[in-house]
Amino acid sequence: SVVFVAADGSAVPGVDLTQLLQAAGAHGWRVEQRPDGSVRAEVVRGDAARVDVALTALFGQPIEVVALARLADLGEGKPRRYEVARREPSRDRAF
Repeated sequence: SVVFVAADGSAVPGVDLTQLLQAAGAHGWRVEQRPDGSVRAEVVRGDAARVDVALTALFGQPIEVVALARLADLGEGKPRRYEVARREPSRDRAF
């Protein structure tokens, strides 16, 4: 199971995202968290504004939400995808 990280460092399970996206009427999506912690959600159908509000509240930070017209616009693969890029360890630690 995929687990994202909120702005405050808390875990955001993929199942929570699924419930929010389905409640907003989305038929398909791709949610990606980049190494810097920013999140992009591509959503097919549903209410993109509602997705934006819900995910912003869940992650505690602004989310980039992109409304797509067709499931095919998500590209190849499953129409419901999650990706979390692992953050690079900080090299600025004091010893």
